[in-house]
Amino acid sequence: MVSSAATLDPTLPLDNSMGAMMIGVIVSAVLHGICLLQAFLYYQNYKKDVWYLKSLVILTVSFDAIHLAMISHAVYHYVVSYYHDEDQLRFLVWTVLMEALFTGVNGAVVQTFYTLRVWRLSKGNIILTGTILFLILATVGSGTAWVILSMQMETYDDLLKISPLTITINALSTAVDVAIAASLCIMLHNARTGFRKSDTIITKLIIFVVNTGV
Repeated sequence: MVSSAATLDPTLPLDNSMGAMMIGVIVSAVLHGICLLQAFLYYQNYKKDVWYLKSLVILTVSFDAIHLAMISHAVYHYVVSYYHDEDQLRFLVWTVLMEALFTGVNGAVVQTFYTLRVWRLSKGNIILTGTILFLILATVGSGTAWVILSMQMETYDDLLKISPLTITINALSTAVDVAIAASLCIMLHNARTGFRKSDTIITKLIIFVVNTGV
């Protein structure tokens, strides 16, 4: 029953399939709005930042917008364009697959940026930063392979065949986030001096790192 529901079987309720996708689009739209606000505040408050940081912000916002456009198209395709065609629910639409590429690359860009912070705080620890970068590249590689394989499939039933790869991608991405957050928190904690003012700043930075990781 679970696998059938996951493949958008037209004979089953759509609450836990298309309904979940629609809720995801709504939440993504809200988060994209927050992302735009953050970008606006960034350009207002950090006008003197170097060009590559400003370009990084533009890149991440643009990829997030593309992601939102693609998942919105996917939902529109199923619930509007093919509203009267229940059999169409079984078939994949290309945007629901291609959006994973932009999401993965966007995540890798952000993770690489934070890995650079790990490099600086660790005073050039090659083993630590190299391991994190390796995991990021493995995630991107797995994600690209997932998109290539999924684009050759026709139905959601076919997509279930690469579930192990999907799980691997999620596990690798989570491992990167945990490694970055843990490394930064440990290094910041070890940087405490015992002076209240500086330790308070470090505590705030640790909270920021944890929030970013979440």
